[in-house]
Amino acid sequence: MAVTLAACGAYGGSAGGGGGATSGNATVVTKRVNGFGSVLADAAGLALYTNEQDKGGMPTCNGACATVWRPVTVAKGSSPTSASGITGLGTVTRANGTRQLTLGAKPLYTFSFDKPGKVGGDNISDSFNGKAFRWHVVRASGGSGAGSSGSGSSGASSAPARGSYGY
Repeated sequence: MAVTLAACGAYGGSAGGGGGATSGNATVVTKRVNGFGSVLADAAGLALYTNEQDKGGMPTCNGACATVWRPVTVAKGSSPTSASGITGLGTVTRANGTRQLTLGAKPLYTFSFDKPGKVGGDNISDSFNGKAFRWHVVRASGGSGAGSSGSGSSGASSAPARGSYGY
């Protein structure tokens, strides 16, 4: 099952840069991950996450937060499309002007410490500039979260413990 976005995708946390950019058509796919079942992932196989603090469709993870939790962005003028039963994709404009992919009005992110096919950020709590966040992997069934704690029991032993990933 795959969702194809008619967009060019890139990761970028701030106007000054962020993670590596990708070009071409970005896709959202389902990935089977031990301990989590089917989760949504980007074209590179990185799991997609939401946080509990993003309300009303507006991203609250900015600055340093967006370098650890990378917003999944969509090129201006492009619209995400869904296929294979995944519905609710959209976009929201971030404070820096980039368009971030959403699912059901929840902004989507990848976790910079994940590797393709691994989920290391589910149920992690962290804080940036005094703002607390709790993160959940997006399930292919449309739900999110709580497949395991963020302690690495999902097989993502390279993932740091809750909120202590060394930044």
